Amino acid sequence: MRYVWFVVLVCCLSLPAWSAENDVNDKSQQLEFLFDLAKEDPKSALQQTELLLQRFNYLKPNEFCKALQVAAVSHLGVGQYRRSYERAQLAAQCALENKLYKEFIYSSKIQAINAAALGEFVESIRLFLDASKYIDRVDDDAIKFDLLSTIANHYTLIDDYESASYYMERAKLYRQKGAESTCMESMVDQHILKLKGSYKEVLAKLEQSRERCHTDGNNYEIIMWKLYYADVKIHFEKYDEALTVLADSEQLYTENNIDYARDSLHLLYAKAYLGKGDLALAREHIDDSANELRYLAQDKSSYEIEVLRAKVSFAAGEFKQAAEYYAAALELKELYLKKLNSITFAVQKIEMNALQQENQVKEAQALQRAQEAQLMSERNRSRGVIAVSAAVVIGLLGMFITNRRMGRSRDHFRNLAHYDAITRGMSRTFWLQSAAGQCAKLDPSTPISVLILKVDGLRDINLEYGYGVGDDVLARISQVVDRHGSSDSLLGRLGGNQLALLLPGVSRPNAESIAEQIRLETEAIPPEELELRQAVTVSVGVCGYNRQRDLAEMILRADRVLDEIRDGGGNQVQTFKGSYA
Repeated sequence: MRYVWFVVLVCCLSLPAWSAENDVNDKSQQLEFLFDLAKEDPKSALQQTELLLQRFNYLKPNEFCKALQVAAVSHLGVGQYRRSYERAQLAAQCALENKLYKEFIYSSKIQAINAAALGEFVESIRLFLDASKYIDRVDDDAIKFDLLSTIANHYTLIDDYESASYYMERAKLYRQKGAESTCMESMVDQHILKLKGSYKEVLAKLEQSRERCHTDGNNYEIIMWKLYYADVKIHFEKYDEALTVLADSEQLYTENNIDYARDSLHLLYAKAYLGKGDLALAREHIDDSANELRYLAQDKSSYEIEVLRAKVSFAAGEFKQAAEYYAAALELKELYLKKLNSITFAVQKIEMNALQQENQVKEAQALQRAQEAQLMSERNRSRGVIAVSAAVVIGLLGMFITNRRMGRSRDHFRNLAHYDAITRGMSRTFWLQSAAGQCAKLDPSTPISVLILKVDGLRDINLEYGYGVGDDVLARISQVVDRHGSSDSLLGRLGGNQLALLLPGVSRPNAESIAEQIRLETEAIPPEELELRQAVTVSVGVCGYNRQRDLAEMILRADRVLDEIRDGGGNQVQTFKGSYA
């Protein structure tokens, strides 16, 4: 639902403006005032900022960059995503030209948020990764926390709660030790929990964050909190309480000239009135939500609108109309899932390119160095005690024990960073890096193949049986896949339901045979062993080349045939047969 966009908007508006200079003149003071005003009254802030931009000749370079940034935030606040994107792009270019790296990261973030609001998720992730290249050029943990937590929220928008959790945990490392959790951090955590279906935990966290989200007087934070709260109340069928919360939210919209994401407000109203049986008001708010929704038709919100229309028609006894709405909803859902699949792969390809520049492994390496430094300090302390209090033999024994402990801890930390806890295969980033290195080392005459495997219906399994059962299914299937690899094979987890197996020295026909064996063995797993009522199946895309060594292309082509398999119902093996394979 689109009200999650309040999370990323608060990422823009909840932090203080990042000024480029310490000396403050009249115009910079005015810009700081306008930045604060954009949190409360974006329309007024936009009008005043436009007047400043018309007199740009009187602005210093850093002031001009800042004015463009404030305009971008104001456009975002009133729901003008395309215009906000353009202004943020200009602001980022201006900041980079003037080496204002804080302002560049912030403006790039606004640009990325708008790209995602326009449905351009791949472009959004690319912009975020570009911004992260400059994260080491700023000495401000708040900026690093803000950027990483916003990336985490964007992964929730494509239902990738594992990547979202990963980035959120990295973000929390940059908060001051013992610092109180921010409202925005709490909202991202809640959305991750919601994706897991943990509504009771979401409600508990909402209650914990109530005071925090209302303390700062940021109207966007307050509205965001109220919409989440209303959604949870609807889930627990407390419709009257939900309507009261929504009425408070609507008053804030009106009093502060905020138009951002009103479609989500109306969609929640419709759900609450449907729960109470007031079908006329439910229909009215469904129509209002559809009118507010002006971007991509394949968006998840459009699918939810059609489902709600179908439920209202069914409750009214209009069964033919309900069937038509359900048919439209299924069509929209299919388009959305297909789009989501292509987005997921494109994001993976962008991440792989970023890995080649070591942008995504820096944080893991830093954590590893910190862990090793701590263990080294522990070893040095042990040496000191041993030297003073014991004989040489006892000292050597103590050092041996400490060294072994340090080695085990280092291995444990490396495993956490590089391997997936569920499948025991490599993490996505580590697999992409390792597989690319493996491809580069092989002799050109040596064949190589890639299997991309997806668990059919894993999302439905998670929803029906819970994520614990879904994790068990993934773990069991990864064991099957691993058994069919060799000592040179590389097994990795690319996404929520996606595994990858690199097969060096294996030709395309042999890879296809291995894939079919994996498919048959998976289908033969007794469902009761996995606490399921039906057998679990997999779809496998195969790509094998003798001369081409472009791993990204191999993955792309294997993933492409998976789309064809999904359209055919899944539980198949299909091989990409290129002209030069």
